[in-house]
Amino acid sequence: MDARVLPLVLVLGCAKPPLHAVLEQAEGLTKGSRVYAAGVLVGEVESVRLEGAQADVSFNLREGNTLSLRVDACAMSLPEDGGTLLLLFPGKELERLSATVPACELSAHRLIALKQLASSGGGALSQAIRRYFAELGKSAPPVEGPKACGALEVSRLRIEEVGAVPLLLPSGGKRLWLAVENRGESPASLETATFLDSRGTIAQVRVPEPADLFTSVTIPAGARREVSAVFEGSKANQVSAVEVKASFDDAGCSVRWRL
Repeated sequence: MDARVLPLVLVLGCAKPPLHAVLEQAEGLTKGSRVYAAGVLVGEVESVRLEGAQADVSFNLREGNTLSLRVDACAMSLPEDGGTLLLLFPGKELERLSATVPACELSAHRLIALKQLASSGGGALSQAIRRYFAELGKSAPPVEGPKACGALEVSRLRIEEVGAVPLLLPSGGKRLWLAVENRGESPASLETATFLDSRGTIAQVRVPEPADLFTSVTIPAGARREVSAVFEGSKANQVSAVEVKASFDDAGCSVRWRL
């Protein structure tokens, strides 16, 4: 082989294949349309191919950008000046996405997420989201009634060692710290919490002191609280999901998060 062509062969061999998203609305998306994920510009659209009532959109990531898509990832198109952009929500589940990114459902939770992107971000994406709401003829609604839990967001913070406590925790354990954010417009009261491992088995919570209770906590609208639960031994490391029952102005709801 001619040594002069070897570098080109190596570059082509390292090229990453495009990713794909299936949309029901892709009008205005063309080669070169910008792709955003979690509010950050990450790539460009490579091609758009119509398949019946849907469109297969292939896109590439810019050099240096990595994108970890989960099984709950979704995609949507947003109108912008002179065209359309593709917005990805990477998802939060543990399992990685191995297939095409599906279209986002227009739920109250998704509208709230869009509203937050518009207020926290800037530039073209923020303007595109505002235009999208204007075309819908409405703004992201306040979360009320049985959908109230869509305003809560739970994420893992850290795990700390806990010393032995006679009778309740004779061999010591670990404390799992979580952050709970209330993005709604009314206070949220946490009532019960169930912790699960990857097999769906309930992990038993130990409570050495009343202050360690995860529940009986009220989170004001727009506020964020750190809460914790204590587990025997190393069971805190095995917790992969938490299911919380909460209430907003006497409206109860229940929702599960992957951690």
